Amino acid sequence: MSGKIGRTSVGLLSAVTAEETADLDLDGARSEQVVEPLTSYTVLRLRQTGAGGRRGLGFLGTGTLRDLSDRRAREEVSRNALAGGFDGWITLDEDAVWAMRGYLAGSHVRGDEVAIDALQKSSTRYLERPDADHIDYDPSRTSLSGWNGRVMLNKESGNVTLNTAIGGVSPGFEINDVGFQYRADNVNWHLAAGYRWLEPNGAFRERAVSLATYRTWDFGGIPDAYGYGLFYSAQFTNYWSVNGMAFYNPPRNSLRATRGGPSVRLKYNVETNLGVSTDYRKDVSAHAEGRVSRQGDGSESASGGVTLRLRPRGSLSIELGPQLSWFVDTAKWIENVEDPEMIETFGMRHVFGNLEYREFSLTTRVDWTFTPKLTLQTYLQPLFAVGRYDSFSEFARPSTFEFDRYGEENGSTIVYDADSAEYTIDPDGSGPAEAFTLDDPDFNFKSLKVNLVLRWEYRPGSTAYLVWTQERTNSDDPGDFELGRDAESLLKSQSEDIVLLKVTTWFDL
Repeated sequence: MSGKIGRTSVGLLSAVTAEETADLDLDGARSEQVVEPLTSYTVLRLRQTGAGGRRGLGFLGTGTLRDLSDRRAREEVSRNALAGGFDGWITLDEDAVWAMRGYLAGSHVRGDEVAIDALQKSSTRYLERPDADHIDYDPSRTSLSGWNGRVMLNKESGNVTLNTAIGGVSPGFEINDVGFQYRADNVNWHLAAGYRWLEPNGAFRERAVSLATYRTWDFGGIPDAYGYGLFYSAQFTNYWSVNGMAFYNPPRNSLRATRGGPSVRLKYNVETNLGVSTDYRKDVSAHAEGRVSRQGDGSESASGGVTLRLRPRGSLSIELGPQLSWFVDTAKWIENVEDPEMIETFGMRHVFGNLEYREFSLTTRVDWTFTPKLTLQTYLQPLFAVGRYDSFSEFARPSTFEFDRYGEENGSTIVYDADSAEYTIDPDGSGPAEAFTLDDPDFNFKSLKVNLVLRWEYRPGSTAYLVWTQERTNSDDPGDFELGRDAESLLKSQSEDIVLLKVTTWFDL
């Protein structure tokens, strides 16, 4: 339900998903296993706007409750997850030139020890990091709590621009049951200032330039990343436009490069991109963009694409967007292997490799308005992503960018078995460390996504949607990129098709 009461907007969503089970067959022994427990999801949003929109205050609350009578389900997901917070904004002067925004939220998750331990070790936080003294990692925990907050100051109008913000996400904050969160244990700050010419001048209709810097730390005060950038944009009198940026990251720590191990000292990174757009008012318009970057360790990348927009008639819009990406990463994480002999990195061997990656995609959108009340939207995207690894090594010591290459240092050996598609690695030859195997990490991921939405507004404010989605995936020929062959393999793959009907009704209270 959604609506408005005076100046207060209200939104409420509640859903219950049924328990789902799978029939398993293990060497002829059949059994039934819960793969998705009975779950209730709820989201409540309230927002009140002051007179003239000069201030506002909002609340957002989410709740997830699960029936975890099955033992395996208890070990895989939390029993309940609650989150809530306030956000707001206010203008600081009569002319509304300066504005301040902010939010503060908290979360609490409960569950079995195994499920909560998985949250602690997840890529969102890596609380088990051995060199993170500020974190109290506890595998016996049955709950996790945390907070997230941010304050932003922005200059809303005028030629001079300024934006700054500072915020933090505590190690225990978790909202992925209802929502999306990719980072915790992080304090971040940024400052951007610039100047924009809003009046036409010579060949330009408008233009802008700004400088920016940012820094991040973990809650122990260890610097994680920082950088300096230049951003620019301009629109010409013919309505063509250009925009781009140049960014420099000095040598810095990466607290997550080893996926739960000690920090890695990264080399510098330089990145730049440039985009050009033609007159978007024309029936045929285009946007082209390219990006290149290089790191001090020899890693480099390049990507580019073109988006072509066609409007053969007022009611029909077609958009085609081919994109191509390539990069070489000289130290890409592959796997962590326990080994008490590896004292330097706290009993864990962090395996890395040189990765060459190529990706091609073609995004197609078609929007057709038959009548103001009947429209068809179509989305189609084939994607091909191929990665090949070589030069395998292990991280040598914390807070450095030093690696020992297998087969070349410490008497180590590495042998590839094509039949099993795995490497056998002995990290110290005749030394005490045990050999281990590594699955061939090469990959060739192909996917095709199709989405058609037919929308009919059967009466003012009330709408029906008929949706068809199709998805195909394929992973044949890992490490080898050949577009024609890969496209044929993808089209021969089995598809997953879903048809949905959604009806919304508007009514006044």
